[in-house]
Amino acid sequence: MADKKITELTELTSASLNDIFAVVDIAGSETKKITNESYITNVRNHESPLTASGIVISDNLIPKFPSGSSLGSAEKPFAELYLQSGSINIESDTIGDPSAVISNVSGNLEISVGGMLLVEQDASFIAPTGSFSYLSGSFNHIGTAERLGDTIITGSVQITGSFETDLEENLVFLGDLNGRSTPTTLDALADSGSFVQSAYISSYSSSSIALIASGSAQSIPFTSNWLTKDITLVDNTKFTFGIAGIYKLEILTTIANPSSTEHDAWFWIKLNGNNFPNSAKRVTIPKQKSSGQPAYQTVAITIVGEAQNPNDYIEIFWTGNSTDLQINAEAGNGTYPTSPSIITSIVRVG
Repeated sequence: MADKKITELTELTSASLNDIFAVVDIAGSETKKITNESYITNVRNHESPLTASGIVISDNLIPKFPSGSSLGSAEKPFAELYLQSGSINIESDTIGDPSAVISNVSGNLEISVGGMLLVEQDASFIAPTGSFSYLSGSFNHIGTAERLGDTIITGSVQITGSFETDLEENLVFLGDLNGRSTPTTLDALADSGSFVQSAYISSYSSSSIALIASGSAQSIPFTSNWLTKDITLVDNTKFTFGIAGIYKLEILTTIANPSSTEHDAWFWIKLNGNNFPNSAKRVTIPKQKSSGQPAYQTVAITIVGEAQNPNDYIEIFWTGNSTDLQINAEAGNGTYPTSPSIITSIVRVG
């Protein structure tokens, strides 16, 4: 082969691994040959930084030592990473434990083993779109969880501790036809008949009540309440409803007749100052047992009626054909407690 200048040589655009080219060995002051394969191997194994643009890799990129190399740095991070689904394998810190494999399954992020732990203070998990599906095992949350949007749960939820929600007052979660939980007012539930918001009052009078005038309507006053919720006793006679609804009224009293002649008495209720239709109850009290020994007659009345509007009220009235009639309260003794003159309870049932 005649001597030629390098610039006069024919250009080789694709060198095979067995091709040979000259290399000057500076240390030995000698020109030597090297195959293309050996040269490439030396370049790959060289520990000096490699700077290039648009590198295309046709095989694996493997670090020389385990856990000894990084992709990018804090100061010079990569702009974007495009990876095949299921190609991220994160080794466990515990020897022998399986790797965690991260995949994209139908647009959802899937972690094959383990879970997700946010350890930094104020760390958060935000998923503005799509879904977060927890398939199996347990989910332990410590701290505050803030969820915006719809949360759909199939199965049971067990909560140890407190549960807070930003629902408005008097709203509850109610499942709809679409399988979603929607906020619903207690009043709406009560109107539908599927839920009754409680309201009640239990009252009594510790004073004896005399009939002032024969044949005249007389309201019965009460002195005390045992329990009350959303029903109030106004002016000692008016049971006032805070919530419209269906209510059950029960009255219990005993009439005393100290005279030698039997007498009649009537009890009824008024709604908003007007007689409530068909609410009157007539009782006949026998004459006295003997001089100084009145006869007694127990009166028990139960009525179910409707308060159509908040602040509707009822009153209990009575009358009789003699002013001898009395509704007495009696003191107790060491065996039994005081006996009120009248007891009334009202409970919402619908």
